[in-house]
Amino acid sequence: MPGIKTRTTAGAIAAVAVGLAVGLAWTGAALSPPRVPDPPSTRALELTAEVVATLTGEVRTTRRGRVVAALAEPGQRVRAGNPVFEFEDLAIIDSRANLEREIAALREQVVEEPEAGLANARGGGQAVRRAALLHLEETYRLAREDFGRWQSMYDQGLVARLEYERKARELSVLKERIDEARDAARQEPEQPVTPAKARVPPELQRSERLLARLSKLPDTFLVNSPWDGTVTAINFGAGQMPRRGEALATLDRFALPKVRTDIGNASGIVALQSVCGVPGPFGFTLRDGVLETLAPSPRLRPGDACTVVAAVRK
Repeated sequence: MPGIKTRTTAGAIAAVAVGLAVGLAWTGAALSPPRVPDPPSTRALELTAEVVATLTGEVRTTRRGRVVAALAEPGQRVRAGNPVFEFEDLAIIDSRANLEREIAALREQVVEEPEAGLANARGGGQAVRRAALLHLEETYRLAREDFGRWQSMYDQGLVARLEYERKARELSVLKERIDEARDAARQEPEQPVTPAKARVPPELQRSERLLARLSKLPDTFLVNSPWDGTVTAINFGAGQMPRRGEALATLDRFALPKVRTDIGNASGIVALQSVCGVPGPFGFTLRDGVLETLAPSPRLRPGDACTVVAAVRK
């Protein structure tokens, strides 16, 4: 059947042709790269920005004291180690006052001993009376020096008037006693008297040595800033007594600064091309119309101004 054979051969040839066409089309599709959309068209937008601090620090003290003066004010820039407050050192002042009271009490005991010795010596020999007089004079000299310190503290307003007047009366009584002893000694025939040194109790000697050391220490101390920064608040003034560890002042620290700018009506920012003259790109955040990015240089300080160039969709 030659007609059937002819038709079959023609159909096979047609099928092969269709398959080749489909294969070529698939191969071409597989070898062609996928279509990438064109990047959005942008324009450069220059914005004026400000460098701002991102960390807040608190200035504290671990010592007890009374504020003499605040040495910085809000808005002032300070460096690490710069004094922010001057304090009156109450620990030193109270320690000295306690020692002075203790020394005064011990010296009163020393005053009583020569008086008793002088009374007993009135029935004894002249040498005993002279020795007691020398002891009393040494005690009066020490008491007069102590009263001089009380006079200085009273003039500075560090002791109450009643305490000062009590010390003055005690010195006056002692002066009367020594005048009486001197008058009694003048009535005796002149005899060589060996000088006698008043016995000072060991407790009095130790207290006087400690007072001498404390007197060399300053009455005030400074509270310094631990960081570079700008003072944002001063929480205490002269005469106030903050608790230990309480925040005396707050700072915007010069650490991890950011660059911040208000973008106004601008929208569609896709990248930051440069920040403060340093080429980008830079990451950024955009919230409530305010753009922020990390400062590109550690030399920038809060308050510095610079230019930010942003890429904005057209």
